[in-house]
Amino acid sequence: MARGIILSKKRRKAVILMDDGRFRSVRLRKSMSSLVVGQSVNDVHLVSRKFLKMPLFIASGMIFVVLLFIGHHVHQNRLVAAYVSFDLNPSIEAAVNRHLDVLSVDAMNDEAQDLLHDTNYTHMSLQQFTNKMAEALIKANDVKKNANIVISTTLAMPLDKVKREQLNRKITFAVASLNQQLFSDQNQGHFKLVHATLAKRNAANKIGLTAGKYLMYKALMDKGHHITITEAKEMPIQDMRTELLDSEAAQNPSDSGWKEEQKGAIGGPKQLSDTLSQ
Repeated sequence: MARGIILSKKRRKAVILMDDGRFRSVRLRKSMSSLVVGQSVNDVHLVSRKFLKMPLFIASGMIFVVLLFIGHHVHQNRLVAAYVSFDLNPSIEAAVNRHLDVLSVDAMNDEAQDLLHDTNYTHMSLQQFTNKMAEALIKANDVKKNANIVISTTLAMPLDKVKREQLNRKITFAVASLNQQLFSDQNQGHFKLVHATLAKRNAANKIGLTAGKYLMYKALMDKGHHITITEAKEMPIQDMRTELLDSEAAQNPSDSGWKEEQKGAIGGPKQLSDTLSQ
């Protein structure tokens, strides 16, 4: 049982000089609040340390729960929710999280590396990234008359139908501005937005292609064209589309829906959509 003399006291908080010469900060029990400086005290006069530990235990538990929540939130924000690729002549793929923040950007060919340089596009929104892409393409004079651009989207996170549709709408809205920025009445072009499965995106990534260019490459192969993967990497989307148009015209000379594609608009002929979604 500790014994000591009260040296100072403020309400129920006190400093005592213990018998062994040590100083100790203590808290008096409510029933002992009348004790004054100079009086002797022992453990029965003091609040037990066991009771003092309880708030610290609770606080530690709360801190653990908060840190666990923050850690889970940070982890979720680092997960890839979707891949969005841009193919003009440069081929670029961006990985985004569920909030459409850019996590990484990959240059898929030499033109893309020249376009991106050493710029860090991470930590910006997909909308901001799209705007930066448009500025870089215009500055590099990569947007030619009657140019073609294909944007492909792939959802990488398991979601229910409603959430998948919501995420697809958000992505479409974020990239749609590229159409207006690159194409005008004076400089019309062909803008295509396609959706690819995660399996097709992964297959494309293994051979160094974006999902959009991979679908175009597979469509050409299905039409009997023989091009290598290396050729597909460097082949502009405009040339790939021209090859597909020629194939469509040769197979259906009286009804080639490819030529009815609206310029500078998201979407296009049903034939293109069907070909690219296979």
